[in-house]
Amino acid sequence: MKIRKVIYFLEEYFNKRDYHRFGIEIMMNNGFNVEVWEFTRLIAPEGYISSSPPDQIQWDGHRSFENLKEAGDAIKTLDSSVFVISMVHYTLYSLPLFRMLSKQGIPFSTSLFALPVSSGQKELWLRRLKKITFKRIFDKTFRMIPFTCFGVKPARIVFAPAEKYLLANYYAMNGQSEFLWVHSYDYDTYLGLKDLPQTKDMSIGVFLDEYLPFHTDYLYLDLPVKISADDYYPALRIFFDYIEESFNVRIVVAAHPRSHYEEHPDYFGGREVIRGKTAELVQNAGFVLLHNSTAINHIVLFKKPMIFFTTDKVNASIVEDPTIEWLASFFGKRAHNLDREVSIDFDEEMRVDEDVYRRYRNYYIKKDGTEELPYWQIVANRLNQGL
Repeated sequence: MKIRKVIYFLEEYFNKRDYHRFGIEIMMNNGFNVEVWEFTRLIAPEGYISSSPPDQIQWDGHRSFENLKEAGDAIKTLDSSVFVISMVHYTLYSLPLFRMLSKQGIPFSTSLFALPVSSGQKELWLRRLKKITFKRIFDKTFRMIPFTCFGVKPARIVFAPAEKYLLANYYAMNGQSEFLWVHSYDYDTYLGLKDLPQTKDMSIGVFLDEYLPFHTDYLYLDLPVKISADDYYPALRIFFDYIEESFNVRIVVAAHPRSHYEEHPDYFGGREVIRGKTAELVQNAGFVLLHNSTAINHIVLFKKPMIFFTTDKVNASIVEDPTIEWLASFFGKRAHNLDREVSIDFDEEMRVDEDVYRRYRNYYIKKDGTEELPYWQIVANRLNQGL
């Protein structure tokens, strides 16, 4: 069957960053009619709905749905020449969407993630026990029931990014689903930058900000915030002062893509704060400071030294895998806890074990031997073959 139209289903607010990382223009350039259908107001918790990304977008192909009837009426207009790229997890709240797609006979994909898992650690399990709520127990119980029992068909194609991809019961997929090897979105950014001239400056360190006291993950997962701005940012400034004064370097902040620092006081002590240029900042930096940001992919791809650090409250605030300590240990590092006495061996921290970096890349960014093409070009090539 020839695919003529591609529709992205989203469960979070669509923004400029998504427009680029979801390869909208690549898909259009490959001959597909492209739309983005967003279901945030149907699926997301109330607290998250009240938030908004800093880089909102106005694009003619974007539709936002207010209720299930409106969504159902739209899905009923689709035919077999449409393919849905679903970024929506399979949950009780999204079940009606999957049922409607299945009833209409519309093929869809799902996207797996490749993330480090440290759940074997007793400490992490204790953290998770503290985060158990009735809602989370209910959601887990619902997903234990096979999705086919609700009239949901399996995903036609599963986008698998790297060797250690995660299989979980929030994916509507089974043995009938076709696997397509792609990679992390960050690898696309790397492909676009790797051959450009670098202005590497060993005297500049980049901090991978996670916007921890205000991160929208807390809102989306309906969890209480475990760390306040008044606790978090003063500790950062003291640590950055120590690094800068001890080693004659300068720290620049790579702001989280959904951060709104322009609406806050100066949390970083006059340091430069740049949003939307994380990969470029990492590429040109001498080293990187981080907790457990997924932007570690940029560090690995550009083979930069890294310094892990945390606090007791940062550890308590971690929602999902991996722990900072586990991630640091993967690279043969230690996570410096700012609530203890900190002493940095800068020469040791600047060591890069390329074998370990290569292993991380294969496990979590791009499987060895897969195509050296942009993520969405791989997808477009497959869809152009028909279903």
